[in-house]
Amino acid sequence: MSRPSAKAAKSEEAAVQPEGRDRAEGESGGHRRPGAPRVPDAGELIVDGSARGRDADRQLIAVCGAHMSGLPLNAELVKLGGMLATATRTTSDYRLFALDGFSPPRPGLLRVGSNKGAMIDLEVWSLPIEQVGRFLRGISAPLCIGHVALAIGGTVHGFLCEACATETARDITEFGGWRQFLSASA
Repeated sequence: MSRPSAKAAKSEEAAVQPEGRDRAEGESGGHRRPGAPRVPDAGELIVDGSARGRDADRQLIAVCGAHMSGLPLNAELVKLGGMLATATRTTSDYRLFALDGFSPPRPGLLRVGSNKGAMIDLEVWSLPIEQVGRFLRGISAPLCIGHVALAIGGTVHGFLCEACATETARDITEFGGWRQFLSASA
């Protein structure tokens, strides 16, 4: 599987920042605004989903729906000490579905195979390791946590959905993300 170059990954990451949100670090010099969360580069995201170095006591978790910034369940992450690490996309191995029976509405991200899907917008959050269990207890089927491959390289733990839930769900992959689907549905 080929990975984007570092320059392409930075460009890709900048292109998917949520509207009205600047990168915490500038492209030159790595300076941050005071109080802004540190944005990891692709080299800091490792296969087990943990952050390297000084963030080893935190777990990276990818969210692609109601837990994203400004959406109804984001407060759950914030209450547990979660910090937005970065906004990015999946690799093109996923499809996104509007699931039935959830309030608030939620999507399901399903891995379908190498280049058989599309890049889907998501956010990677950093959660204190001691709060991960509490967060996981709130996840109900057909949603689950698995490994999510990122367009910027590496994988992190993140929300996925069981394939059986997609049989009757609307495929919304064409929108490229949950926010875009919500905007188009408004």
